[in-house]
Amino acid sequence: MALDDYLKTERANLEQVRRLPEFYLITMVDTLYELSVNLVPPNTSPMFARFLLICHKAFLSAISLVGRALPEDAAPVTRRSIEVARIALALKTDPQNMDKWLNYEVRLKRWQARRQGARPPKLKYYKLNLPPHHQVLEELGKMEGIFSDMAVHFTPEYFDSLGWREGRKEIFLNYFTQDQRDLERQLMLLTDTHQKILLLFDECLDRAFSSNLGWENTLKKLLTVGSQLGSKFKKPFDKEEG
Repeated sequence: MALDDYLKTERANLEQVRRLPEFYLITMVDTLYELSVNLVPPNTSPMFARFLLICHKAFLSAISLVGRALPEDAAPVTRRSIEVARIALALKTDPQNMDKWLNYEVRLKRWQARRQGARPPKLKYYKLNLPPHHQVLEELGKMEGIFSDMAVHFTPEYFDSLGWREGRKEIFLNYFTQDQRDLERQLMLLTDTHQKILLLFDECLDRAFSSNLGWENTLKKLLTVGSQLGSKFKKPFDKEEG
């Protein structure tokens, strides 16, 4: 596929995906983000506001990729936004987590090792102090694993999910996802992931979001419509039933 054809197909895909009922969920998540940005308390640490903006940017980037029928390319962006939200909760839970996250000494050693052709020391983020038995955090952790196995890394799962077709003398790869049901699932998974991310930020900011009636009503509507649209799936990331 030539570049001009690729770009033309992208634009056409986006117009089609925007007509799907599940895209309405995306618009509500975007509304939640817009409300959230304006509801950040003025005395809040700028770090939380910056992290929130990073997640909104990731959301917009991911939906632009899913909308163009490139959901596997959206996975790394979405996975990173989960990491951002986790770090935000870690900083809220224990301010000393900031030093562990920054870890200048280890980071400097990693860059020095690269310059010397050596293997960089590992970053041990798993030692961050996080709240135990946290339902939303655990659910996001499961989603992070799914994104990693299915699309972030070059795994057999990722390889098998691509649109391969073989002829007698050629191999063809469809660069775009043609399965509408899969795109619907991806829209719902993106919705589910980011509404949970926003719940973590709400906790970090002492319920500044959920105490706002407009934000809370938007979230309730999102969950209601999402439940209705998701009734045809076991879960947003599962294969269709039957």
